[in-house]
Amino acid sequence: MSMLGRYVDKLSFNLFLFCLVVVSQAATANQIIKACAGDTPPYSFQNGNSVIGHSIDLIHEVISEVNQASTQAFKLTIDIMPWSRCLKSVKQDLYDVAIDGLPRPQFLVSSLPTLDSKWHFVVPNDGKYQSYDDVKNTNEISIGLANTTDPEYALRSSGAFKKDTKFNVVSVANSSVLAKLIERRRVEIVVMTKETYRFLQHEMPNTELIERTLGSVKLYYLFNEEQKATKALFDQALEKLTAKGVVESIYNKPLN
Repeated sequence: MSMLGRYVDKLSFNLFLFCLVVVSQAATANQIIKACAGDTPPYSFQNGNSVIGHSIDLIHEVISEVNQASTQAFKLTIDIMPWSRCLKSVKQDLYDVAIDGLPRPQFLVSSLPTLDSKWHFVVPNDGKYQSYDDVKNTNEISIGLANTTDPEYALRSSGAFKKDTKFNVVSVANSSVLAKLIERRRVEIVVMTKETYRFLQHEMPNTELIERTLGSVKLYYLFNEEQKATKALFDQALEKLTAKGVVESIYNKPLN
């Protein structure tokens, strides 16, 4: 083989190695961020094969902001599951982030809230509870909540009940089940946001929402304790989106 032939072969081999390196880098450039959320329409829920909702729109915006500010490309996957399983999966590092959770030990919490939700009582329109004071002054009540790992603590800390009120709590995995509970009178009252009530009102037509709120509940992204770098990226993106009014606009827009 001539000198030129050997040179061409060597050049071709080096080019081949270069291509392998480029392909390898491209394959590892897209880091997968696995997120999970509870079934809580209109914030996060399954619609056929798609996961949609206001909170889902927000986390997609966060990832877009992260990708603009980072040299590494991130790809997001989201699964809807019972909230208790979502928290357990993040804690076990099977998922990177839980969407819309209360701050709790053993999790890293985003610097800003993702959702400022306001809880309301939903009651049968022919039941004994017709006002906020009717509920507050009761001695014993059967009540339903969804996606809450410690429902009695959440109720007592709301300040909406007497200290000695006895709760018969039914805790369910999603808001659709909650709607069925109150429509079928399996509980006397349920707790949900106004937005969730409006979204599911067709499933519980014989109910009404008490306008006075139990108070504001701020929810956050919850990360596995090993996800410090991911949390830092999310915090920066969320702070920018909040400052630009994107977070507020997402939750104010009608859901398609």
